[in-house]
Amino acid sequence: MKGVIAAMHILILSMSVNSEDANPRVELLVKSYIWPYTDHNIELRAEREREEEKLSRIRAAQIKRQFDTEENAQQARMRQEEEARRLQLLKIQQEKQRKEEEEQRSKLEGRFELMIDNLSGNNTPQEYTLAGLSLNNIRLRLLVNNALANTTLLGLHLARMKIGNDDVAVLCQLLSHNTTLQKLELEGNEIEPKGAAELAEALKTNCTLRFLDLELNPLTKLNKKEVMEAAQEYDNSGIRALSEMLKVNKTLLVLNLARTGIDKSGALYLVEAMKVNSTLISMDLMENSLTVLDTREIKKCLNRNKKAYDDERLREFKERKMMNEEDLANKNLVDIEEKKKEEEEIQKKNRQQRMEERQTKYAKMVRSLLIGSWRNMSCRRTCRQRCSKKWLS
Repeated sequence: MKGVIAAMHILILSMSVNSEDANPRVELLVKSYIWPYTDHNIELRAEREREEEKLSRIRAAQIKRQFDTEENAQQARMRQEEEARRLQLLKIQQEKQRKEEEEQRSKLEGRFELMIDNLSGNNTPQEYTLAGLSLNNIRLRLLVNNALANTTLLGLHLARMKIGNDDVAVLCQLLSHNTTLQKLELEGNEIEPKGAAELAEALKTNCTLRFLDLELNPLTKLNKKEVMEAAQEYDNSGIRALSEMLKVNKTLLVLNLARTGIDKSGALYLVEAMKVNSTLISMDLMENSLTVLDTREIKKCLNRNKKAYDDERLREFKERKMMNEEDLANKNLVDIEEKKKEEEEIQKKNRQQRMEERQTKYAKMVRSLLIGSWRNMSCRRTCRQRCSKKWLS
């Protein structure tokens, strides 16, 4: 190839020298097919292609950047509009709920009105039960709003009140803000997997609740609408959420999940959670579809936690007993010191009284002596005067 290109160079040079005698067809052939493929022109073309490719990449990056910027700006505007609509809807909903609560508050009477007044006044007994009272979503919100800052209520019984998933969000506010509630009874309500998951999320940060009763709630059964959407009747997402909660919660002691429809797959979540949990000491799983092995494993973990709990309580009892003995010993020492101080004060007063008596007696004696000596002196003076008168006479 190099030889051919060199021959072409020579031919081109001869054509440039004898340009008048050159054949136009040969010149055209050389310029069209031979000259562009020389080494110099190949390098120039490659460099030009690289420059064009670089410029095209830069233009493509600029176009993409501009498109991304516009798309991001559009997405940001859409997010802002969506957030504004959400806040507006939330504001409207809150205003509607406030009006409903005010209207319901004006209609309250009897035991429920007294209960609300006691909750708002922070003057309740340790436990409240709503047995025999009707409870809807508005009344539940009213009850929870007055109990958020309450510090005297320790137990709340809401068994068989038809509490569903929509009402669980209200109870989650109570669990998130109240700092004294220790017992929550929700037996026989209509809490489904979605509501159980919300409860579990609230209990992850709760540090006071010790007893939770969810017996006879359909924690694994979906409603008709959810069954049609999910194409299945049972869902273990609520049990899985409660199991995840048990891995992080450090205050819950008793959990009642009897007759909640837990199957074998749900039991596996509970077994894994109990291997991590170290505080739960009682879990009722009566009338659920658990295997014997799963039941034994959970019972084993509960016994381990119960032993640790009892050891801790025994240690605390011994510490309190020791502290009481120390306080009693310190009190006896203080009593002894006080008695000593009292005796010293009494001795000091007695000593001072004796000194005062001695001083008084000494003063009387000195006075009597002075009076007696004065009388003697006056008598001598009188006698001397009488004698002198007689002698002069």
